[in-house]
Amino acid sequence: MGGQTVLKIYGSSFSANLSFSNDKLATFSIEYNIESGKLTISGADIVISIGNYHYMPEKKDILRGFNETVMEKYKEKITRWEINESEAKQLLLDLLDYVNGITKGEAADLIENVKSAVKGENVEVRFSSELSGFSSEYSTIYKEAEGIDKLRTGSLIFVLASIFFTLAFFVLLTPVLFPLITVSYHPIAMVGTVIDFIIVEAIGALAGYIALLDVRKGFEILNNLGKDTGIGYIGTTLAFIALALLILGLSLAFMGVGALLIISYAIGIISNVLIGIGFYEVGEIYNEGMTKIGGILAIIIPFIGYILTYVGLGKIIKKMMLPTPPAKPE
Repeated sequence: MGGQTVLKIYGSSFSANLSFSNDKLATFSIEYNIESGKLTISGADIVISIGNYHYMPEKKDILRGFNETVMEKYKEKITRWEINESEAKQLLLDLLDYVNGITKGEAADLIENVKSAVKGENVEVRFSSELSGFSSEYSTIYKEAEGIDKLRTGSLIFVLASIFFTLAFFVLLTPVLFPLITVSYHPIAMVGTVIDFIIVEAIGALAGYIALLDVRKGFEILNNLGKDTGIGYIGTTLAFIALALLILGLSLAFMGVGALLIISYAIGIISNVLIGIGFYEVGEIYNEGMTKIGGILAIIIPFIGYILTYVGLGKIIKKMMLPTPPAKPE
């Protein structure tokens, strides 16, 4: 399967679109029509939807186990587009069993109904070289969760970055705070202090860069979904500029050029304010108080602020997960 291939399986009460890439199942969407509505089971990250109920396990790379333990016996036939009705049924049943295990039986009754439909119906099997994509509802839910998860990961790394930036500040003040230990203002001692400052600041800059990649992506995803998080995205853009100036300024530190460091810190302060407001807006959108407080505190006390946003964003993700559906089909 050089590129992507889609296996489409149709029954009278269900349909399934399974996309494969590089001999592996990459994504899937299974829809089953029931009296009370339409049940959708989608992946790579599994989402089970029925009415207003959405089950989203907090687990990543969930298709790895299926590809390693089940896909091997189907891979060759799918590659050659030779899978028949009974084999397509069995593949679908194996996938449903796997989903049931991953979701720890939370939607077992729903999945059993889909399995019964698959077993009891004749199916039509088709192949396509084009991706079918997910329903718009699933795409929105999945993207929204992805955006929040990116912000949450970035918050955690920001905590680490803030620790190193704070440490670098105290390293720079060491000759003043501990003159007897550092032989204050002695040329050799000062060179050592500058080297320590550059090393610690560089580690903080690297952590900040990694965090910004996630946070920028998170704000971008949510903003594209119609959430008003553009100010946070602008903040991350300014932060990248500040980081670039910081790195350049550190490289020129031995030459006595400190202007770039001052400029980078000034832009960094502005970007930090905008990013903090961005996190506040996310908390406002999802009515999550800790995220709002964390966004405000991130402006003045980043270490504490980003700890709170990390916790608050986790609560937002959990609000998207319900232990059991409010209603189950007969």
